[in-house]
Amino acid sequence: VSEMDKKNSSAGSAAFCLILLFVVFAGILFGVNSYTAPIIEWNDNAAVLEPLYRLLPEADGFQLLYDASKPEASGLKGVPGTVKYIHAVTPDGFAIQLSTTEGYTHEPIEISFAVDAEGKITNAQVDAYPDTKDMGVETYPLTYIGQDSALSDVSLVAGVTFSSSAFRKAIADGFTALVDNGLVAEGYKDPLQADRKSTRLNARARTSSRVSPTVPALSRQKNFSLPARCCRRL
Repeated sequence: VSEMDKKNSSAGSAAFCLILLFVVFAGILFGVNSYTAPIIEWNDNAAVLEPLYRLLPEADGFQLLYDASKPEASGLKGVPGTVKYIHAVTPDGFAIQLSTTEGYTHEPIEISFAVDAEGKITNAQVDAYPDTKDMGVETYPLTYIGQDSALSDVSLVAGVTFSSSAFRKAIADGFTALVDNGLVAEGYKDPLQADRKSTRLNARARTSSRVSPTVPALSRQKNFSLPARCCRRL
């Protein structure tokens, strides 16, 4: 056997060993992935579903209708950016998971709420609340139960208007996704309530306008008197 044949044989053996090692390594990776992929998927699903079963512990199941990370896979259109997931609930109704950064600290506030087939809220909860001012995370969401998309009988929390307003707007966004895609009917908006709100705002504006801008704020202090020249102008 010539020296050249020996070299070719050695090179062929080395190449075969490398190919064999590659095949074995690929097989190991495939086996590991086959084992861990379902576990990872199960953990991801559990992270999504855990708040839903706290929201609706008696639900038979949830069918994912919309995922914000894969919006093209859904037939739903015009879904606001605060909506993360929309689920159909068995036996009926829908569950919506939301995330908003419009609170006091602009960190994500995670929210879940459920509606029945008639478009009425059956439960609502805060799943994550990073804001330093507590709006009543255990009690405030419960004031939304029974509301439809009009949200006509809910108020903001005094002193925590940023976070409670963010909560209300997120719920409204969830209803927008449901109503605009024909999943629930739009709630009734009472025009008289809007007129009453406008009347209150106008009354406040008129009250504020009666305060004379020419009188310095110091005039409200004790033992303060205006100069004679200022009094003559008044």
